[in-house]
Amino acid sequence: MEYFKKYRLEIILFLIAVSAHFFFFFLLLRNYGFDSFYITNFDAYEFFKLGRNLFQYQIFSNELAPPFYLNSFRTIFYPLYLAFFQFFTNQAWLAIAFQNIIASFSIVLVYRIGRLIINNNKISFLAALIFALDPLQNYWSNLTEPDTLLVFLLLVVNFYFIKYWQGGSRKNLYLTALFLGLAALTKPVALYYPIFFCAFIFIGKLSKKEWQSALKPIIVFVFIFFLTISPWLFRNWYHFKVIGISSITGENLFRYAGEVGHYPEEISDYVKNAPYHYKIRDIRAQSTIAALAIKRIFEHPLIFARSQILGMIKFFIDDGHKEAYYNQHYKAMFFYDTPEPENKPDITQGILKGDFSVIPEAFKNLNRYMVIYFFSKIIYILFYIIAAFGLAKAYKSDKKLFAIFLLFVVLFLYIAAAAGPWGASVRYRLPVLPGMLLIFFYGFFHRVK
Repeated sequence: MEYFKKYRLEIILFLIAVSAHFFFFFLLLRNYGFDSFYITNFDAYEFFKLGRNLFQYQIFSNELAPPFYLNSFRTIFYPLYLAFFQFFTNQAWLAIAFQNIIASFSIVLVYRIGRLIINNNKISFLAALIFALDPLQNYWSNLTEPDTLLVFLLLVVNFYFIKYWQGGSRKNLYLTALFLGLAALTKPVALYYPIFFCAFIFIGKLSKKEWQSALKPIIVFVFIFFLTISPWLFRNWYHFKVIGISSITGENLFRYAGEVGHYPEEISDYVKNAPYHYKIRDIRAQSTIAALAIKRIFEHPLIFARSQILGMIKFFIDDGHKEAYYNQHYKAMFFYDTPEPENKPDITQGILKGDFSVIPEAFKNLNRYMVIYFFSKIIYILFYIIAAFGLAKAYKSDKKLFAIFLLFVVLFLYIAAAAGPWGASVRYRLPVLPGMLLIFFYGFFHRVK
């Protein structure tokens, strides 16, 4: 009884999160069947095939049948997770059910992180509660996508790193490196996180004129991180003779280059004639494609910068509801009675490009989706304004808290930049959203006072 009294808020949050996640679980199951967790989304289906082939044939390939060409685009940790549940069923539902449990523990971690840095039950609880009830967070946790596992691992990373930053033992820092390595093996976007954490440690020690004492923990931190990902690096070197975690950088730069106009002939010809099965997704082609793409981007820097900025703005304010529609899961969202929840013309792109004529045109065919669309944009704008106030308030009143908030903001901007000119998917925002929620509620309650 004492245990439940001590962890009452954590238990409440966990039960709310479990209820919310499994609501979407049964919603998808009822309306779309067992295949709904992966079949309508290209990436989700690719991960499902990788997990199935790992279990059935012990090979990392997303082919439906032999010959099984090796995949160097995806990383190993999430397919391993899916492969484990193939022992019990060849369907995805059990892996997704357990994934929802993991997502629910993530909600508890948001609360615990808030208590660590703010020591305010109300702020921490509300930040965790809003994240738990976020429909997009609940939706994506019910697809065979690695984002839920990535969110959990990065929250564990933040938890241990903050404990170290607040004067905890170096064990916390080394656990940070271990879980960060697992996060990088889940999605390559975490590969560059060590740069931010190491810079944070070094600058913190530098401000105290203790920079020399930062060298040893940073070196051990980097060593543990690379030790964690080294088996996968060795695998890619063994099969492809390239040291790298994924070919995603080359493919992304290839697509970024397309944002400045038509792909240059030298890139198109190389991709067309590449002597590899996956072409731009083969890690052996990455360095060549990346070099050609970077050259193209530097030839048109202003056009690319404009596309990148528009993409980041989309990352900040996109509600993500249309993705459920594209995945043929429109009944999982609030506009299920709308036959085609599209805004034609594209309002976001129109406004960002200065064409405000799209607004009255959109109102001609007003439906539930359009109401949600406009309402969500207002909410996001207010969210960032109040979060900015929270950051400024922390700077004035608590420099240690400001430093952690600043780290959250830097990581948020990094993910926004990595999303590229398209703003990518709203699910990419999920790993860094909890930190922004904590900043928001800190700003909100101090503003109210």
